[in-house]
Amino acid sequence: MTAIPLFPSIRSLRPAFGVLALLAALTLPSAVLAQTDSAQDKDKKELSEKVRDGMAKYVAFQEAKDWDNAVAQLTELQKIAKPDSFEEFTVDYVKGQVFIQIDQFPKAIDPLEKALAVSDRHNFLSDKDERRLLKYLAQIYNAQGSAKGVPPAEQQQDYIKAGDYLKRLILNERENHALNTDDFLLYAYLLLQRAQANAEKPDQALLTEARKVSEEGLLLAITPPRQFYQLLQSILVMQNDYPAAAEVIELMLKKDPTNKDNWTQLSAIYLTLGTDATDKQKALDYNIRAIVTYERAQAAGHLKTPKDNFALVSTYFNIGQTEHAARLLEADLKNGSIESEQKYWTFLAQWYQQINQELKAIEVLKEAAKHFPNSGDFDFMAAQNYYALEKFPEALQQASLAATKGLGDKTWLAWSLVAYTAYELRQYDEALEAVTKALSFPESKKDHQLPGLKDFVEKAIKEHNAQIEALKAKQKL
Repeated sequence: MTAIPLFPSIRSLRPAFGVLALLAALTLPSAVLAQTDSAQDKDKKELSEKVRDGMAKYVAFQEAKDWDNAVAQLTELQKIAKPDSFEEFTVDYVKGQVFIQIDQFPKAIDPLEKALAVSDRHNFLSDKDERRLLKYLAQIYNAQGSAKGVPPAEQQQDYIKAGDYLKRLILNERENHALNTDDFLLYAYLLLQRAQANAEKPDQALLTEARKVSEEGLLLAITPPRQFYQLLQSILVMQNDYPAAAEVIELMLKKDPTNKDNWTQLSAIYLTLGTDATDKQKALDYNIRAIVTYERAQAAGHLKTPKDNFALVSTYFNIGQTEHAARLLEADLKNGSIESEQKYWTFLAQWYQQINQELKAIEVLKEAAKHFPNSGDFDFMAAQNYYALEKFPEALQQASLAATKGLGDKTWLAWSLVAYTAYELRQYDEALEAVTKALSFPESKKDHQLPGLKDFVEKAIKEHNAQIEALKAKQKL
């Protein structure tokens, strides 16, 4: 799966309005400051004189950036703030933002969650400020779960909490027509992380939800963030929906045709679809798409490694374009675009044979033998081809080269071919020597015809010698 960066950075979260501005807004007439115990009074946005004086002390610490004393002051205020009131909400909310300000994000969770709970009961936060607070909490939990070394169980709980806050955030945005692409992106990312908790068996329900969130988020912006496409593509691959994943990558390449990873992934998907398709026409269509993808990528300067070049060549072969595949492979082998390995030269010779260009195949085998002078394999294959064409002198020459160089534990096959070819040319002494060498290899016992060949050769030699003796006798007479 493509790595998707966290966004925005947790360190970019900072209080949206200063505490001084908050306190200024709370400077109310003294008559309004009088507190009562009625339920209605708990909804009033006012501070007692004692709490306000304490907040003023906090502000002095905050302006001096004396964060230890600032936090200590807020902790004392939490003890005297009236429970379940605007006082409790204010102190907790400010304390949470202080922890964010000084990069102690985990410590911000408790006071911010308390502030949110009080606001939920008394509606202290505007919709906009509620969205800001929900985003704080979602980002902090996400960062906490993404930290290195977090146990999987704790990580999942952090992701669940972050997702819950994002879900509520998006609901608020939807109700207030303030939908935000980044929030959909992070929510889909969290769902995907949770879905992958069991790598061997991803949670399909969470994947489906992540896909739905991603698809909706993509529609929110004229130019969605690139990470959205990456995220959706990862989800689709995990759902084995490769055709849809290919469409997403095609869109990504339209925006950025220079991205090598996208070309690699797209070609791999089309090759997979072409291999797995049971319908011949679909298999052909996907393989053609793979070919076009490789050629488009190469035109853009990508997918030019030897491995990529051979993938293109072999795909042409797979769709029945054998001659074109052979021409491409031959050119790539000669110019170094495909590494000069024995298997590739073997493929090339076989492909020419398949299109009935036997002499061209022999030419390739002889060329390959020059690249691998210590191997008799190519000489042996050339000899076999000559033998099939009944070009016995050429076959004997190549078979002898193969036998001399050796074929490992199959060297006996080369000597056998020497024997058969020499026999066809009535070079019986050479044939007998070759078949005798072939039979000296233990592996030759697999071929039950070799002993018979030796008998034929010996018989032919006797007959030949008898004919010579008869001819000599006739000449004497």
